[in-house]
Amino acid sequence: MLDEKGFKRKRFADLFSEMELKAKEVFGEKINTSDRSPLGVILRLFAWALSLLWQQLENVYNSAYVDTATGNPLGYIGKYIGIRKRLKEKAKGVITVRGDPGESIQKGLRVKTKKNIVFETLNDAVIGANGHIDIPIIAVVAGITGNVEAGEITDLVNPQPFQITITNAEKTTGGRDDETDPEFRDRYDRSLATGGSSTTASIEATLLALPAVRDCIVDENTTMVEKSGIPPKSVAPLVLGGDDQEIATSILKTKSGGIRSFGDTEVTVIDTKGNAHVIGFSRPTTSNIFVNVALTIDSEFPPNGKDLVRTAIIKYIGGEDQDGTEYNGLGIGKKSTGQKVVYTKIISAIQQVPGISDMVLRIGTTPTQLISSNISIPDKSVPKTSWEKVTVS
Repeated sequence: MLDEKGFKRKRFADLFSEMELKAKEVFGEKINTSDRSPLGVILRLFAWALSLLWQQLENVYNSAYVDTATGNPLGYIGKYIGIRKRLKEKAKGVITVRGDPGESIQKGLRVKTKKNIVFETLNDAVIGANGHIDIPIIAVVAGITGNVEAGEITDLVNPQPFQITITNAEKTTGGRDDETDPEFRDRYDRSLATGGSSTTASIEATLLALPAVRDCIVDENTTMVEKSGIPPKSVAPLVLGGDDQEIATSILKTKSGGIRSFGDTEVTVIDTKGNAHVIGFSRPTTSNIFVNVALTIDSEFPPNGKDLVRTAIIKYIGGEDQDGTEYNGLGIGKKSTGQKVVYTKIISAIQQVPGISDMVLRIGTTPTQLISSNISIPDKSVPKTSWEKVTVS
């Protein structure tokens, strides 16, 4: 039913109770509605079918609100403020091809890592007189698995009639998996100022709309003297992820005229009139978090329970799971409160896995100094862990 408090679904027990009451009103109090009587069986079948319809009604109602919608309906809500769920992105990078000068490399040449992560070249190229050429590449399969470290792309997929060697001097970047529901809800809440301009909230919303940006915080100094390391009349964006040039261009389009964008990274952006602007922003550092948990389990603990515990911890803190999935986790701390890895919240995340009766948990920023309390994260830093940094026994 729908009232001033919202929608309340009728459960199977509620429906059967109402139908049983009506049956006794029509046929008399002594009518048999037990689970083995013909009428009782019929009433229960109808109550079960109706309960499924009520579930669907509840889902329809919940799909209209960002806090309760899931999956595609949640993405549809984002269209009302001009954002949509981020889909998988392919990683990009550059390989260096070495061989005889003058040899032609055709667009679509496929190369791979030892783990069979395949990339292909984006344009034709000719090896220069110096015996090498740099060629842009893109991952064949979208997802975070395409983000590989420098030096890992070494093998050819396509046979070549001449001898060449390949490598990537820098890691490939930009690959991401589909945005999760919690990630989208967080971005939705922080993107409500997208339609505005010249405010820190609107700069944050604009940056969060960039596909590869995972998190950002924009501070400001409105005084005429330096404050907290920020020059007078300046904004100071702190951005996690994303392309430097795209970030700088978005800041220039959103910030007020005459206001400086300050940060450790500076990028030159040319405006529509051909004028050059130096746009600054900063990148957060990483605070590595190590976790050690000893579990006391019972018969309900699943066979892959230890893996589920590791994943639950990584989802809360943030970092890379065993399958390569990157979770945002805590992200950048709020300007007013800073950032903490909360000890009890890790316990709460672990307890989502069934069959755990007790645990001993210790966390720390090094593998040798673990504690049983919260960890404060420095300013301009994000907490991060990984599958290898979480020990479960």
